[in-house]
Amino acid sequence: MDVTQIDLTRIMPHRRPMLLVEKIESISPTGGRVRAANPEDGLFAGKDGFLLPPALIEMVAQAYAACD
Repeated sequence: MDVTQIDLTRIMPHRRPMLLVEKIESISPTGGRVRAANPEDGLFAGKDGFLLPPALIEMVAQAYAACD
């Protein structure tokens, strides 16, 4: 199976703007790599345009869920 073509909306309960994982890059028995992003006007963007601290926790949780 080509994991780079997985439709994340089929395996994740989140939808935009809460879905931060954009794509699964790779998965191996020891780990995985995803592409995650939050737009400037996204849910986790501060008024200064910087990422809010809770975003990192949410990105890690979503990355784990996507690769699991």
